[in-house]
Amino acid sequence: MTKISIRNVLLAALSGLMLTASFAPVNLDWIAWISLIPLLISLEDKSLSDAFKIGLFVGLFHYILLSISPFLHLSWLILKTIGYHHFGERASGSHLNMRDLIL
Repeated sequence: MTKISIRNVLLAALSGLMLTASFAPVNLDWIAWISLIPLLISLEDKSLSDAFKIGLFVGLFHYILLSISPFLHLSWLILKTIGYHHFGERASGSHLNMRDLIL
């Protein structure tokens, strides 16, 4: 049993960020399954109370990102962070700009 380290918090935040990317308007639904991997790594050898705290952090981080993303254009930031540049490509070949990501 070890304490919660910065590495565990960063892995949990990555898991929450990836989980948020699986929802609209980003709609990378396949990433929801991959988002569990950093969470499971951060839960390795943790006590029940520490595992609960990490899981609560992931859930709250995801909820906060998901609830404020329409207002802060966070979906655009998530797209740029994970390097998914071809999202929303139109038939004409022009790329989606930030104005198109507004709900």
